This record gives sequence, C-alpha cells and structure tokens, in this order.
Amino acid sequence: MFTLNEKEILVKILETFNSATDLTAIMVDLEGNPLDLNEHLLEKCHFCKIIRAIPEAKTRCSQAYARAGKMAALIGEPYIFRCPAGLIEWSAPILFNGRHLGSIICGQVLMWKPEDFFWIELTMMNKKFPVDMSRLITAAQELPVVSGKKVQAAADLLFFIANHIVKTSMESLNQQKKIEKQRFFLREEMVARKLLETGWNERKILSGKNDVSSYLKKEKEFLSLIKQGKREDVLENLKGILAEMQNYCHQDLGLLKVCVSELLAVISRKLIEKGAAAEQILALNHHYAGEILKLSAPNQILSCFHVIVEQYLDFADSPMRKNSQVIQQSLAYIQNNYHLDLRLEKVAQAVYLSPYYLSHIFKEETGCTILEYLTKIRIERAKKLLSDQKNSVKEVAQKVGYNNPSYFSKIFRSLEGLTPSEFRQGRG
Repeated sequence: MFTLNEKEILVKILETFNSATDLTAIMVDLEGNPLDLNEHLLEKCHFCKIIRAIPEAKTRCSQAYARAGKMAALIGEPYIFRCPAGLIEWSAPILFNGRHLGSIICGQVLMWKPEDFFWIELTMMNKKFPVDMSRLITAAQELPVVSGKKVQAAADLLFFIANHIVKTSMESLNQQKKIEKQRFFLREEMVARKLLETGWNERKILSGKNDVSSYLKKEKEFLSLIKQGKREDVLENLKGILAEMQNYCHQDLGLLKVCVSELLAVISRKLIEKGAAAEQILALNHHYAGEILKLSAPNQILSCFHVIVEQYLDFADSPMRKNSQVIQQSLAYIQNNYHLDLRLEKVAQAVYLSPYYLSHIFKEETGCTILEYLTKIRIERAKKLLSDQKNSVKEVAQKVGYNNPSYFSKIFRSLEGLTPSEFRQGRG
C-alpha cells in the first residue's frame, strides 16, 4: 500500500491534525480496516471506543469505511457520509498513478446540536448490538459540533496533504485525466461484478466496441455546466449525454443502470459543493438509485434520469429556497394526513429526508416542532368538529388522529384551557 516511511509521515501528520482540531483522523486500507500504526488514534473518541468494542459493530464500521473510500476514489475527491452508528464522517482518498491505495477517515462529529429525535434515532441505529445505550448517549454528548464549512475544509486539507505525501498533484490536468479514466475503470469493474453475480458473461459486455472517449467527454461537459449553475444549458446538454449513454450501453440494461447510478453520485457531489443540502441530496440519491434498479427497460431508465436531474437542480437554487420548499411540502403533507397515525418518520419519508435532519430544519424555519404543528392542526380541526352536536368527543378524537379519547382530552385542555366537553358547552 505505502512505503513504511510514507506511513510514518502520514501517521505523524494525523496525530498533529487530531491534536490541533480535536477531530479524529485515521488511515484505512481498501477493506476499511485501520492501519496498525494508527488504530490507537480511535481510542481518543469515546463513542467509537464503545462501538468498536463489539466485534459485529467493528465489522460494520470497516464496511462503511470501505464503501466511503471507494466512493471517494470514484469521484476523486473527499466524500462526506453518515456512519452506521449515526455520526458524520468523511473519507479522503489516497490516489497514486490512478490507483486507490487507501483512505483517510475523519470525523466522529455532529453537524448541529442534537435534538430529541437524534437520541431516538441513535438508539434505533445501534439497538441490535449489546451496547449500554446510556453510556453511548453520554459519549455522543461529548462529540464536537462542527459546521458544514469546517467539515468540508478539514476533508479537503487531509485530501491535499495525503496525496502530496504520496506525490500526487491534484492541480495537474494530466492527473485529473487519470482520475477520470480511473473512474471509468472502476465503473467497468462494478459492472463486471454485477454481471458475474447474476450469472452473465461479463466478457461479452466489457470487450464490446463502446465509444468510451465520446461518452466521457460529454459527461465532463455536463458536470462542468452543473458546477457553473447554468440550468438551461444543463437540461439542453442532458439530451446529448442521454444519447451518448444509450449508445455506450447498447441497450444493455445492467450496464445502463450502473452508468446512471454512478453519474447520479457524481452529480450529487457537484451540487453539494455548490451549497445544496448534503443530507437531502444524498437521501434523494439513495431513493432514486433504488427506483432505477426496479425499472425494466432502457427508455424508462433514461426518462427517469431526466426527471431526477431536474429535481436535483431544483434543490440547488439557494439554501433558503431549498429548506422552504421542503418545509412547505412537509406542512402540506401534515395538513392532508393529520387524521392518520402520523409520525415524524412518515413525514420525513415523504420529503426524502432523515427524521433527524427534517426535525432540525422544520423547527429552524417554523419555530415549532413537527409534533407541535401536527397537534395544532388536529386541535383546530377538532374545534370545528365539536361545533356539530352530532359528533361525540370520541368520534372527534378519532377523526383528528387520536385513538385514545382521554389522551385527546388531555392535549385539548393543555392548549385551550378547557376540555372538549367544556369547549362545546361554551360554544352552545
């Protein structure tokens, strides 16, 4: 992987970086396993120490590190992700002569002050392991809260330093071309593995006469337009790249799905760099990648991809507009479904966000929690229903989403200062 001298230099740099920033950065191999020289650095993070004491959880960490490292190598840049235990981390790929040698994993942080649902989500993500949740929550409370800008800066710093040590020039045009070629080779490798798993003959596909250079040229132009924020030009150029993609894949469904999924990941990265909400874009990416895999015809995949790109561009306008759009969608969903057994998870699923992130931006935008807003909508609707004497209190409770009339009366009184019956009498 590295020479001993390179390892020692990088470990020394990481130790200094950790001391200076109070973050935890380590080197891992292609399988996501920390190098022996620096595994001790993880001891600094009490949260990770608790998790990694459990063999199954430790394996889960390595698998997540390996996936993040491969994604970072694929795009040729640091990749920010959420670890399986619930924390924010990032992977900086170490590349040399087009080869992915390993990665630097850094993080074990939060990006905003935890709210109530974070602790619920944290418990759910780790409940299958024999871990003392009270200890884990205490350890999570000790984690630093780091802004998105600082996370990106730390990821870039580690990326540049590591690749400089292994003599990679990130500003060299030739190296960028090598990275693009490496991305293509990795894509081909992914296709080969997929075909092998499904019993197909990968050689038949990989040895075809596909016009690689033409496709990569179109892809580069397309990504450049996204980075510049030229929406109309992006949509116009999209027609060309869809045609090139269809020509390159020669109607092969498996190859087309992999190409589309890989390009979605790269588009996501470009939009996040422009300021799009990382968690929302990645959530959309995860959702649509699953939808694409379900499609059974090339024309369906290409049409779906066009719709996806348009939606991604909608979220790339401005942070305020992005959040406002999501909040409006959330409000409408609650207003239309308040009578159901509505929970935060269902609302978050409807707008393609994690419950933790949605609860954060919802309160930031509206000044109240989703539960508080839902309760307000239910009680206002209940007040209208109570004006009709034909509706019993029990019926009103059920119509606005409360199966327990006593609980409904308790909530009603806490907001209105009267029980439902007293409210009705006052109206009478």
